[in-house]
Amino acid sequence: MPNANSKKENEIKKKIYENLAKKSLDPYSSSYDTWVFENYTKERLRSLGVIH
Repeated sequence: MPNANSKKENEIKKKIYENLAKKSLDPYSSSYDTWVFENYTKERLRSLGVIH
């Protein structure tokens, strides 16, 4: 049942991107730290197969 996980993966992906958006809109966060966090998170999700 490959489709059973896709809905949960989409929910996880949505939450992650919402959190990334909130973090990137934070005027007090360091832009470099945000960039590192975003890129690390994206690469980690790719390696886990959550995003393509």
